[in-house]
Amino acid sequence: MDANAANPFARLRKNWHGAFGRNFKHNGHDVTVTFDAETKEELEDLLPTAEQFWRNREKWFSSFHDHAIKKFVKQLNDRRPEDVTELLSKAELSECVAVPFAVKFYFDDREKCCGFSISAGDTEVMFEYIIEARATLQKGFKKWELISLI
Repeated sequence: MDANAANPFARLRKNWHGAFGRNFKHNGHDVTVTFDAETKEELEDLLPTAEQFWRNREKWFSSFHDHAIKKFVKQLNDRRPEDVTELLSKAELSECVAVPFAVKFYFDDREKCCGFSISAGDTEVMFEYIIEARATLQKGFKKWELISLI
């Protein structure tokens, strides 16, 4: 991690979309972390959850990976294009979701707390789909989606 170990989110800036965020490296992969906050005050409300998540990211990423493999191999193969004859293997999906490419923090109105989503996948290998899961620190993963990018 190339940021201050005590506070990896110390130097957040708004990106060209107008969202606060930062790119990190995890096991040699890029992970984009963004915050659904329009003001510094909204951002400050999300930071404690983000900091706790980032300290425990190995656990979160591993849990995401394991569940994605169990839940989505069959669904992805059921949705593969007609011209694709080979099935996606567990090993191929495992490689695609080994490290998520994005984590987004937001205020979850339903849970009345900070939530986050984790997104992973190699769209080409996964037939133009990605996997996204929503979670809270308190309740863990609660909603899983297979999202088509076409």
